[in-house]
Amino acid sequence: MDDILVLIDENGVKTRFETLDIVEYEGEEYAVLYPADAGDDEPVHILRIHTEDMDNGEVQYEGLEDDRLIQKVYRIFCRRNQIRRDCVFTAAAPYAPGIVSGRHRSGV
Repeated sequence: MDDILVLIDENGVKTRFETLDIVEYEGEEYAVLYPADAGDDEPVHILRIHTEDMDNGEVQYEGLEDDRLIQKVYRIFCRRNQIRRDCVFTAAAPYAPGIVSGRHRSGV
């Protein structure tokens, strides 16, 4: 995937993710992300899109604490992407519940 999202946590640590999908649920948008440098066994990460500043390409994301919400968003993602295996989300978002900033970088 050419579109890489670089998340920067509150400590300034950068992590690269591929954006697998943006899922809308109950009027909010959620990013379904996969670590860009991970192997095949890494779980996806789901973050709520908190704010967007399109002038500078910056987006803020919020980690989720509600396991039921995470599961609902993940099931929508599975249906939309025709994932037929057991669609159960098994890992918590790495940034819950804080706010992280991200910037999309094409071709990284």
